[in-house]
Amino acid sequence: MFKKHAIVRTTRDFPDDGLGKGAFGKVLAIVGDGSAYLVELNNGDGEPLATVFLQAGDIEPMPHRTLAASDTRLAR
Repeated sequence: MFKKHAIVRTTRDFPDDGLGKGAFGKVLAIVGDGSAYLVELNNGDGEPLATVFLQAGDIEPMPHRTLAASDTRLAR
């Protein structure tokens, strides 16, 4: 289960939303028992690309060491 504001990345492509595997963002809300999440996905500059509901299996934790210096504001 992910906590609110956790930094995550997608585990697969979402072609209908124009998102590829590895897109990253921040958990905005937890749905029910944590089976789904509302996630704001961002580009490399931290600008929002999409806000989508994703199933728990569609996201994974994003290791902090993979965030570029310009992306650290996502962790706030």
